[in-house]
Amino acid sequence: MARKAAHSNKAYKFFRSLKRRGTLRTFLVTLSYCYDYLFDMKHKIDTYSFVELDALGVDEAKKKGALMYQPTHVIPLRKLFRALGIQPGAVLVDFGCGKGKVLLIASEFAFKEVRGVEFSPLLCDIATDNCSKYKARSKTNTVFSIFLSDVLDYGIQDDEDVFYLYNPFDAHILEHVLQNLLASLERRERKIWIIYRYAVDRGLVEEKMNPSKVSDFNLWGFDFVVFEVEQRAAPNHSSAVLNNSGRT
Repeated sequence: MARKAAHSNKAYKFFRSLKRRGTLRTFLVTLSYCYDYLFDMKHKIDTYSFVELDALGVDEAKKKGALMYQPTHVIPLRKLFRALGIQPGAVLVDFGCGKGKVLLIASEFAFKEVRGVEFSPLLCDIATDNCSKYKARSKTNTVFSIFLSDVLDYGIQDDEDVFYLYNPFDAHILEHVLQNLLASLERRERKIWIIYRYAVDRGLVEEKMNPSKVSDFNLWGFDFVVFEVEQRAAPNHSSAVLNNSGRT
């Protein structure tokens, strides 16, 4: 009975997708899911399956504001990185990295280092194992780092340029993350990219970050919003006072 119910649910989701996305987009989405499964099989890793919030192995307090693990898909993410053309040597951070799939794909695009922040010990262990296996097979020079941490406790480093979010937490937590990003930009002037998959709180990002450019992408039926933010470091007010007084 359970197996029959599962098949019935999948059929329902398929026909619902047909109605919402249309035939072509549904075909592309389905093909993308199939490719993800083969991607895991090829590299002997585990990124494909969803993990419900209750199975993440975290206490109830930390669950508040968090969402279930859903993997990003390989084909649309590769197309997105190609379209963005981010210079080699950048550092990427995935907030709520789950099983690490975004880190694996980013390593194909000459990132110097990719960092995953994840609050679930279960997912951290899986991500660490996946990254180790993928690095050994791909021979990439990219450095993989996984941090077992709540995003609110993660200290954003001033060498980090690209930030990825797949709707991993609610607006309250997102606002704190954006404030930490702004503080980092004040410490070190640079351009950053915020890649937001399923951008339910895009208005909050636009309001807080004042991006110089916002780009919408629909790739193989999956939506991404990319915010480019260029912010100057905060002025040194004490130096300004000295200059205005005529002192050297």
